[in-house]
Amino acid sequence: MDPAPERSRATAAEPTLSRTEQLPWSLRLSYAAGQFPEGIKSAAFDFYLLFYYNQVLGLDARLASLAIFIAPVINAVSDPIVGGWSDFTRTRLGRRYPWMYAAVVPFALLFFGIFAPPSGLSEMGLFWWLLVFTAATRTAMTFYTVPYLSMGAELSSNYDERTLLASLRNVFQLLGMFAVLIGANMVFFSASDAYPNGTLNPEAHASFSAASTPLLVIGILIASLGTHR
Repeated sequence: MDPAPERSRATAAEPTLSRTEQLPWSLRLSYAAGQFPEGIKSAAFDFYLLFYYNQVLGLDARLASLAIFIAPVINAVSDPIVGGWSDFTRTRLGRRYPWMYAAVVPFALLFFGIFAPPSGLSEMGLFWWLLVFTAATRTAMTFYTVPYLSMGAELSSNYDERTLLASLRNVFQLLGMFAVLIGANMVFFSASDAYPNGTLNPEAHASFSAASTPLLVIGILIASLGTHR
């Protein structure tokens, strides 16, 4: 059977250009905005997650570190699996978009849940909550990130365009990180009479997570809808 129709269906929704044609700026920025959620997640995980569970919730630092260490190991297994699924997906939406759209809600809800564990959990309860939600959040992000990054090479075969897309993507990731490291400290973790060190306020972390969740959704949807032709 001629595989051409299958290839056509697989790539119909994924724009490709010749080696000389340039992408419009609307498409470039839409694609790059998809890295903004990764910046938020990375900064939150790298700078707040261990501190929150250890210093705020009281989880033993060794258990918290173990949970955070195990999660990327699980992710190392899921990344190539998701990449294979994405490569061989055949739908009217193309290969990448079904996974990107499907990841939006799980990723957002799981990210929120990490910083909003139920009250009254035992130490082991906190450990399992952290482990499960961190691993699940990373896995949900994988279902978005792997197709998203793969799509970058499919938007254009032009070397300069691909380089520009990668550069813009890095800029938006930095913006996401700065939004957390600067914006969150100013808005959610500022000092108060009850908490001179605002990062020790348990409610501030839940508020930060609740405010970040819509930004994650918006970033993913801009990248998905803005490049979907």
